[in-house]
This record gives sequence, C-alpha cells and structure tokens, in this order.
Amino acid sequence: MKCATQSLTEKIIFTEIGQIVGTIEYMSPEQAKLNQLDVDTRTDIDSLGVLLYQLVTGVTPIDSKRLRSAGFEEMLRIIREEEPPSYDILIMPKRPRGR
Repeated sequence: MKCATQSLTEKIIFTEIGQIVGTIEYMSPEQAKLNQLDVDTRTDIDSLGVLLYQLVTGVTPIDSKRLRSAGFEEMLRIIREEEPPSYDILIMPKRPRGR
C-alpha cells in the first residue's frame, strides 16, 4: 500500500495565487478577481448555482462561446461584472398581451 508507506507531504502540489483552476463557465466572481482572498466554500455554492441554472435552462448563465472567444482579462471581467439573464426569461413562454 503506497499510501501507508509514503508521506503525503512529499507529493502535495499547491495552486499558485492567480492561477486558474477549473472550468471558466462555472467560475465564481470571487475566483475571477485572482486575489484569492475572498475564495472559500461559498464559491462552491456559486458553481452549484451555475450547474442548477444549466439544468433548468439548458445553457450556462454566461454564454460559453462568448466567454471562450474573449481574451483572458475580458473573460474575467465578464464573470466579475456582468449579470446573467434571469432563468425565468429563458424557460417561461411569452404570453400574448391582453390575456
């Protein structure tokens, strides 16, 4: 058993400050700041919210193609500053006026 004979501290790899880890579409605004001071378990809740949004609407809150075609700094700005459309706009059919 390798895990019993080898010290875990010998193989630990740390993420550097400012390093992107994970999928951009599921990144929280705090992660897009790159200062890592506000990154904690709440960012997991934000990513779960993106997943739920995608399950309900069929798309991610921020258009993947637009996000991936933007430059690095613009991609981070979009995540930090832009408000995604409300999911009810995407799933509720438009009703004709007067009904």
